[in-house]
Amino acid sequence: MNSSSGLGQPGPGQPEFDGPVTDGSWSANVPPARFGSPSGYPPAAPPQGDGYPPPAGGQQPVPQQHGGPAGPWGPPSLVPSGPPAGGPPRRTGVRALLVGGTLVVVVALGLLAWQLLPGTPAATPTPSAVQPATAAPPPASAEPTVVRTPDTPAPTTSAQVTGGSIGQPIRFRTSDGEAQVTVTRATWADNGVLPPAAGMSYLVVDVTFEGVSGAVTTGPFFTAIRQPGGDRQMLTIGAQLDSQLAMRTIRAGQDNIGQVAFEVARGPVTFEVLSELLEPLATVDIPG
Repeated sequence: MNSSSGLGQPGPGQPEFDGPVTDGSWSANVPPARFGSPSGYPPAAPPQGDGYPPPAGGQQPVPQQHGGPAGPWGPPSLVPSGPPAGGPPRRTGVRALLVGGTLVVVVALGLLAWQLLPGTPAATPTPSAVQPATAAPPPASAEPTVVRTPDTPAPTTSAQVTGGSIGQPIRFRTSDGEAQVTVTRATWADNGVLPPAAGMSYLVVDVTFEGVSGAVTTGPFFTAIRQPGGDRQMLTIGAQLDSQLAMRTIRAGQDNIGQVAFEVARGPVTFEVLSELLEPLATVDIPG
């Protein structure tokens, strides 16, 4: 190969290459633009554009022919691929500043939002699943048992009365019938279910009513004790009685038997049978 081509001598086994001819023809084996413009061709027009001076003599620029035959053997372009000298400034620095400023703003906003978030309360510790052993409560003491006993009167000192009209039947008449009354026993007692007032005693009278004719109402509310001074005492409920006289209406052949008590000072008294209008119907003398 010709050394003027700039390729040097072929190595062993390499084919010979024909150099360019001056008549404008190229070897069929080598593409025309492989090694630049041939010597017989006019020089390529200089590139036009920003940064390049216009051609001398006011000639119009020749349109630039770019490229060559396709394929790996295409010649390199003679036109500079980069921007012309003195072109517009690069904007890489402005873009970097914008990106950096945006990141700073985002970080600042994130910190501000974190400061404004409400505080999260601390987690309350859950009690342990194993409860501490507690001392067993002392055994409850047995509740006191209340035993109710029947009212028992205090010891009573009594004295039976004899004489007077005790034991004698005495008849009396009402508007509805006729009956008779007999005081079978009279006893002085110094105590009972309730103690008597100071200076007083209970006079317990055992009495029997018998019906003679008609209908006669009898009972403790129709009896009384008259003292010698004229004061009348009705029945009392504080004495201890074995058989309380009941209220009952009796007819011929019927009776009403029981006890009635009075709270009076000891001494001679008169037992009275009263009507419904509290008028005396019969009297029985009881010595003191």
